[in-house]
Amino acid sequence: MLSLADNLFTPFWLILPEIVLYGAFAVLLSLDIYIIVTKQRHSESNAARSNIIVLAVGALMFVIATLHVCTSLYHAYLLNYINAVDLIWDSFLDQLSESAQECISRNSSMPQPPYDYQNLLTKSAVSQEIEMVAFVVQLWLGDGFMLFRLWKVWNNDKRVVLPVSAGFLANIAMGIVLLYIDRINIIFESADPIYPGEDKLIRFMGNMTAPTSLSVFAVSFVVHLSCTVLIAARIFYLYRHIRRHLHGSRRTSPMAVAITLLESGAIYSISMFCLLVTYSAESYTYMEWFYYSIVMNAIVPIIGIAFSLIVIRMGLGITTEMHFQTQDTTSREPIARSAGPNPIRTNSIMMFAQGSSANTEDPELKTSF
Repeated sequence: MLSLADNLFTPFWLILPEIVLYGAFAVLLSLDIYIIVTKQRHSESNAARSNIIVLAVGALMFVIATLHVCTSLYHAYLLNYINAVDLIWDSFLDQLSESAQECISRNSSMPQPPYDYQNLLTKSAVSQEIEMVAFVVQLWLGDGFMLFRLWKVWNNDKRVVLPVSAGFLANIAMGIVLLYIDRINIIFESADPIYPGEDKLIRFMGNMTAPTSLSVFAVSFVVHLSCTVLIAARIFYLYRHIRRHLHGSRRTSPMAVAITLLESGAIYSISMFCLLVTYSAESYTYMEWFYYSIVMNAIVPIIGIAFSLIVIRMGLGITTEMHFQTQDTTSREPIARSAGPNPIRTNSIMMFAQGSSANTEDPELKTSF
């Protein structure tokens, strides 16, 4: 049995991490805009056009995150309102005398709380549907961006990216099915009366919600994990290749590991794994539902945070897939082929800043503004 404080404050505890992460996303997006707009004024027209596209995607992610957090706040308000009125009404009934309670039970006319329960239930279901739409669309944007980076990092190697792209398209289809099922469930929940035969359809749609949701989460996790592993492997290989060429050493620094994890978006993959664990728990207790709701709400801004961190590095010119400067083709240096169809010469320089850099410098130290 939940206490008074639990009933009143649990809906807001569910969205507190999302609000904090949403604020972090807003700060990082502001940094994205500042860096790209102020630091890329003298860049080439193609680069400027790419920056505009990146900022447009970031802005769309922020709009979706804003919609989700506002809807979550409204949904929490509805739940808190219902819980508060129920608690007050139950307390009022408990204070009635035994004769009054006996009269109520004898007349079978138990008073009802002073609100339209069905109307509030419909509003709550609609707000949950909007949250799900925002969540699924944000998943598509996050997975699509990681897939785009996979194409770039692997130099459009179709042998690597096509299988992951197929999984991404399949996840879009399953996401559409999930949104359709949720919409049908809302229509039937608000329908009064229920006509003969509709009860079977309601049970069928209700039974399809859980496996469809699990499929969307699982495929999204597999797609993003595949992108993360492939991007991390590619970045790790290129870093070791360039560092060995510059210093004759294959030693890997902690900074390289941190850059790999950052650029590969591992934080998003970890979040999706936590969502899968909490959602697929066999014994769906109250605490497991509590953790699942927290993780699901938090993933929406986390996707934007992972995107913004990568865009910051792109704006500063220190992301891996953007800056390879190969010396002229007249060089007689042997060619060391990296993963992907496009070769990288052994005298290539991984440029971590836009502008000139010396061949003898450490790539980690080539960060400039």
